[in-house]
Amino acid sequence: MNKKSEKSFTPLEISSYKGNGTKFLTGLTLIELMVTVAILAIGVAGVTRGLITVASALNHAENKILASRILDSYVLELYERSLGGEDSFEQSYGGEVKLANKRFNWRAAVSPLLYDGIEHNEIKEINLKTTWSQASRQRQEKLTFYIFFEGE
Repeated sequence: MNKKSEKSFTPLEISSYKGNGTKFLTGLTLIELMVTVAILAIGVAGVTRGLITVASALNHAENKILASRILDSYVLELYERSLGGEDSFEQSYGGEVKLANKRFNWRAAVSPLLYDGIEHNEIKEINLKTTWSQASRQRQEKLTFYIFFEGE
């Protein structure tokens, strides 16, 4: 049996000048090592990009949840004010809220319901909007709801 069939991995073959036969070296050549490193680098870059995308999506989802919480709190506040008999809301107001170390701007626009060209003062249409900055872009969440006032 010759030496080539005994070994399973023989990337290099060196002829021996002093010995009687051929010496076989097992190991990696520089080219094989470079190809392996290149493949690993491409894989790591892909995984890293995927992780960055997931982190960005989670950040956006967290901000949308916080914006929705802000909108919900103002819906509840305006509803409670209407139940308390308050029927005169400002036409437009807003402010800034800092929640979870993030700044959100909110705006409420209040107007009588306009239906079939007729203004119904007993029903107020309230448009709420929350905006925030994320990844150097302005993002927003909107909500429209209606409050009925018996007094008007």
